[in-house]
Amino acid sequence: MLVRTLIATFVTGLCLTACSSSHHQTAPTSPRGTAPTPTTTIGRAVSVVMRFRAGMMELDPSPGATPAISAARALRAAGGEQPGNVPDVLLGRLTVSDYGTGSASGFHPLVDHRLVWLVLYHHAKLKQRGCHGACPPIDGTEAVPVDANTGESLGDWGWSGA
Repeated sequence: MLVRTLIATFVTGLCLTACSSSHHQTAPTSPRGTAPTPTTTIGRAVSVVMRFRAGMMELDPSPGATPAISAARALRAAGGEQPGNVPDVLLGRLTVSDYGTGSASGFHPLVDHRLVWLVLYHHAKLKQRGCHGACPPIDGTEAVPVDANTGESLGDWGWSGA
């Protein structure tokens, strides 16, 4: 019984030491005691396939790819940070398809496996399509792919919901 108690005490102490705050990196603080800035993902290469717009937009990992432009430059080309809407800027190979004719699958690629910085604004105000008159904007996500080699914006796509 004494041996079990000693082992349990040792294991508990080991777990508490391993999980103590001194072993974890703390979040950066803002200078001069100002409020912390919202977190964002600027310049992260995707490591798994990401799909948007019901699979019509797919961002694939591109291990070892070296973009010619920085994530910060891509963010500027996409429109920059917007008040209350801190974007994600992700590196990967983008394919954007839309319904079309002339292909066996019925889909036509608008962007075909191109290395891009994909700028995602998750709290965008989008225009309502097909609305006549004064229609309020709807909340949604706006995606702006920027070519990672030329810095050219390849358009923008928006969708409502998460």
